[in-house]
Amino acid sequence: MEFEAQKAPEPPPALWDRLYALTAYVTEKGPVINDGDTVGEDAQEKTRVVYSDSVYGHEGWVMRLEYERASQARPWWKLW
Repeated sequence: MEFEAQKAPEPPPALWDRLYALTAYVTEKGPVINDGDTVGEDAQEKTRVVYSDSVYGHEGWVMRLEYERASQARPWWKLW
């Protein structure tokens, strides 16, 4: 299964590094990342892996990275 990321908040070199690391992990450990699992550098980073159709036209399912969105709530310290 291929990896896919859309609207990644990280710059292209960092995304490349992330995808390379995930590919190396799956190559070494086997198909151990399940639909709905989260991946990241540490416990605070929660990027969800979703098995879905490709948004780029790849045939078959892909493992799409869905990034946790920053809270839309205004910070308590902002007055405007």
